[in-house]
Amino acid sequence: MNPNQILPVAGILFAVLVAVLLMLTTKRRRRNLLLPLVHLLDEGSGEVIEKFLYQMAQLDGHFRGRAVTLSVTQGGKNRPSEFRIKFSCLAPLAFDVKKELKGDTVLKALHLEKDVEVGDPELDRQFVFSCKEPERLASWVRRGEVRERLVSLMFSRKVNSLRLRDHSLDSIFLNYTTANLNLENLRTTLEDTLALAGSLESTFGTSAPPL
Repeated sequence: MNPNQILPVAGILFAVLVAVLLMLTTKRRRRNLLLPLVHLLDEGSGEVIEKFLYQMAQLDGHFRGRAVTLSVTQGGKNRPSEFRIKFSCLAPLAFDVKKELKGDTVLKALHLEKDVEVGDPELDRQFVFSCKEPERLASWVRRGEVRERLVSLMFSRKVNSLRLRDHSLDSIFLNYTTANLNLENLRTTLEDTLALAGSLESTFGTSAPPL
């Protein structure tokens, strides 16, 4: 090899080594984050599965009889890190709920963000609701227990958004911290999300998931 080529090749090999070490480190970190959570599952055990070129890790199981997936997704330059609780939920409805931030208030004033008014002044002030069937969503979130669980998730548990889509009810933490993911906080988050999944199915019925 030409001596002038040694340094560039060495630089490339070093960059590759650093990338591999970083990938292994983040993989181990995600695994260490998820493994203690097996104690929250009915099974009491489980296997952490890596997906999407080691960008995401997930743990599958059941919580009080309902299928659930706990997943961690690595953040990027323009993408926040994410911890997600995904419960199976067959209610024939789709929506997104998130806490209203200052930026959302500005976007709504400029009509750049769609927001469903649910008819509860406090909820409309605190949250941004998105749904193609606003009347159905509004009638559901105004129920006492649903309202209480939603406020608990967003403010006490520090969940950033609640989403029902593709037969899955998801509680999502963005830029999560270890405080968000301690066992007691996650157990209560699981309980609240589970209760909402059951309420959705009992209110709107169920539809068969796609084959």
